[in-house]
Amino acid sequence: MRQRTVLEQYSSDNAKGATMVFCETTENFHAMLKGTIDEVIIGVLGVRVHAALFQYLDQKYSVKSERVTDNLIVLCELLENTVGSAASGTIERLIARKIYEKLSIPFDLDHNCRLSDYVEVSKPS
Repeated sequence: MRQRTVLEQYSSDNAKGATMVFCETTENFHAMLKGTIDEVIIGVLGVRVHAALFQYLDQKYSVKSERVTDNLIVLCELLENTVGSAASGTIERLIARKIYEKLSIPFDLDHNCRLSDYVEVSKPS
């Protein structure tokens, strides 16, 4: 019998009828993360700004859309340069909160944490 991952434990212990995502593989986690990043950026900034951000990431930093989850620091720097540090921080926290919600992990706000910090804690082992 296999041992449950921490994320599975949180998900089963904290089930409240919310959409739960079990990310046993890195690929599943990255797909969920990419979808969440897209969802929040489009929701906050709109489709056109989202498209422009990802086009700029590709042209300036050679970061393809599907590889953004491996380049969160670059994404966050671009957001900060585009919308300012306060708005960027808010968008990062919205993404983190949504990820934790999908994984049914309690979210503790820490203004010193960046998106990459929150993601590192939530990754499957």
